[in-house]
Amino acid sequence: MLSNIYILDGGAYSGGGEAMFQLGCDLISRGYKVSIIDARRDPAVRPPQKFDKYFEYGLTYCSQEDVVDSPSNAVIVPESATEYLFNYKRVKPIIYWLSYENYDGRYSWNEAETYFNRVIQGMRRNVFKMLHFMKNVIRYGKARYPLQNAVNLSGSNYTNMKLANEGAPFLPLFHSIGVDFINAGMCTSKENRKDVILYNPAKPSRLTRKLVKRGKYAYVSIQSMTVDQMIELFRQA
Repeated sequence: MLSNIYILDGGAYSGGGEAMFQLGCDLISRGYKVSIIDARRDPAVRPPQKFDKYFEYGLTYCSQEDVVDSPSNAVIVPESATEYLFNYKRVKPIIYWLSYENYDGRYSWNEAETYFNRVIQGMRRNVFKMLHFMKNVIRYGKARYPLQNAVNLSGSNYTNMKLANEGAPFLPLFHSIGVDFINAGMCTSKENRKDVILYNPAKPSRLTRKLVKRGKYAYVSIQSMTVDQMIELFRQA
């Protein structure tokens, strides 16, 4: 059994960032000692108030210097920060794949509306990415952190396929579900159902924008809502 598990907090507190904290609580409930690595670039950035409940389970912050680089310990990072694992030589490296699109080791193209803007903005982004990879080669001897060296926890079938294409072994892991949604229970009633489609504007795509703009169906965005408001919305859709 691992002595200590460290989970990276890079200062992102969207759904993916929250899933990292949920994973920490799940591990604590299974008897592991878990700490959150404070790697926020801006000290003024703090977790939202709703994150307070996770610390009640026993999560604590530690500095990057507090991490003990030992084979009996593990460091968990999201797919958007795999390069952070270059900092350690002996710990068990674990990558929690909340998506594949945010993988820091891939080139990506901009989601701009026009083809011209996608090419221009995408090329600019990928040139900087290429220069960054070259810097990694100079510093670490590798452009990307080798996925084959890590335990890859995959949260979707899409990510499973991508990791398989990379030749990286993976373990399927479903995202934790907030206890508030579990306590709310199932709703099988159809009385208050509406003919609407829910979507997350924080995860934009050209296809989503086209469908919403087409206006063939009624779309409702999920944003700036409390847990209770989201539960009520889900029960109507």
